[in-house]
Amino acid sequence: MVSDRPDVPSPRLRWPVIALAAVAAATTAGGAAIADGEGEASAAPAAEVAAAVEKPRGGRDDSRETAAFRRARAAAPPPILRTWESPDVEADAALRKLGRRAEASELRDSTRVRDVLRRGLLLNQLDRDTHDRHVATWEEALEATDDLPGRRAKELGGVVDGVQRLADRGLLSASRMEPAFLMLRENTRLWRTAKLPDNGDRRTVADGTVVLQYYDGRGWQLQPLATWGKINALAARCLAASQSRDDDERTCPQQRKRLRERLDTMLDLAVPRGGRYPAWEYFFSYSGGSPPWVSGMSQATAAQALARAGSALDADRYRDEAREVLGTFEYRPPLGVAVSGPNDGSHYALYSVQPDLRVLNAELQAVLALRDVTTLTGDTTARELYLRGDRAVRATLGRYDTGSWSRYSADGREATAGYHRLQRRLLGELCERTDRGGYCAPHERFLRYERAAPDIDLKVPQRTRTGREVTVRFTLSKTAKVAVRVTDNRDEVVTSRVRRLPRGTHEVTWTASRGGPHTVRVEARGPTGPAEVERGKVRVADPKSEAKKKKKDKKKKEKTKKKKGKGGD
Repeated sequence: MVSDRPDVPSPRLRWPVIALAAVAAATTAGGAAIADGEGEASAAPAAEVAAAVEKPRGGRDDSRETAAFRRARAAAPPPILRTWESPDVEADAALRKLGRRAEASELRDSTRVRDVLRRGLLLNQLDRDTHDRHVATWEEALEATDDLPGRRAKELGGVVDGVQRLADRGLLSASRMEPAFLMLRENTRLWRTAKLPDNGDRRTVADGTVVLQYYDGRGWQLQPLATWGKINALAARCLAASQSRDDDERTCPQQRKRLRERLDTMLDLAVPRGGRYPAWEYFFSYSGGSPPWVSGMSQATAAQALARAGSALDADRYRDEAREVLGTFEYRPPLGVAVSGPNDGSHYALYSVQPDLRVLNAELQAVLALRDVTTLTGDTTARELYLRGDRAVRATLGRYDTGSWSRYSADGREATAGYHRLQRRLLGELCERTDRGGYCAPHERFLRYERAAPDIDLKVPQRTRTGREVTVRFTLSKTAKVAVRVTDNRDEVVTSRVRRLPRGTHEVTWTASRGGPHTVRVEARGPTGPAEVERGKVRVADPKSEAKKKKKDKKKKEKTKKKKGKGGD
């Protein structure tokens, strides 16, 4: 595997030593005599040696020689030899090789992207075509950043800066250049030609294989999870076809070809993270963490897709790659995603830069994928990792259940409808494949939550007066779209509010301007399922109306009293 660093540091050599070693190596390679029979060495004049070395051979254009090469040759001391019998081409090749290494050593501390690319070429980490392609991508991106207007220049500039920051930190390795420059090249193209995107928009590139997602202020970024999700779905279809009674060559021919192409494209974009395992990295900062980082969920999906493809295509190389990806779950963050869990288990972090965050759908997918890799490859390491993840996630499932809905993260906010369904589906697959009650019971509860209306606990004051602020309190059992409506005794609307509210207690205030009974109606509809309605009554007293009524009643009583008095006379 290629090292995670751009290069392997080599000791700095002084120019005289380099030049002398080059000449000595060339002389020895050609079988030249170092000393005469009597042990006395004779030295050729320095001018003759220099002339012999500097003489162009075969019409070669010396303008291609690097400055470092020329300095190495000029600094050479008079060699100790009596005759020069090695072929010119071998001497030239040896000296040129040492010159390349000397130039690479000079560029060792440079963080300019052009110098990092040049150094990769000099150390044979890049071939000439790859080097030239990356240089052209870099130059074109810089030019476009200067030419584009406003937001387009800012977004592309952010991606350019991201590549430069990798170089600044010594992380722009030869293997990491491929995904980084693919992303940079596509950003240059899209910001020059495509319409302005909305946050979260996605596009596919590299012949429909690689998914890019737009993140506001960070440009188009590689999205490994979405990419591997598509490949995994394709691998699942091909695997199902290969396991059916029908001939899978008839039912899945084009899909098999497309699956191979997409797998090979993604394997070319893998980075040997820390030299330990192939990773598909994210290249933008997230939650305070610096790139490049990995996702446990995307790596698990990659391993699952590779294992499925290995079986569907009967290709051991994909099974072997699936086994290599398992390293993700063996190392602790930030190198990997393994975090110690209960019952001697392991949590598998969604983000290597946020190891303390527990996300249910990510952990379930990791456990499910590791089980599939175990089944399809028979790998013992995969089995151990699966069992460790299984123990940890089953011990903590209660932290994702509110009693009416699921949570996205442990003890955190409620899941959206989409994530709730995903979590319920993953629990169902684990229930079916493992027959463990720890997955089956939560799956049944989550399904029941989808079909149930929210519970509403409504509390309203029984009495109040006009002109006073009235507070209505209600508690929701889960996130819901809530409509609160207050009407008076004439069925006229006093106030009406509609908003989406999370689980918990909420308040709505209103002021009565008219006396009489008022009706409070609260309707709540959850992310899925039917609506629930609760009603309450509030009696509103009007002091002015009551005073008038008392006065009127008083007069009536006095009038009645007078009539009784006259009747008595």
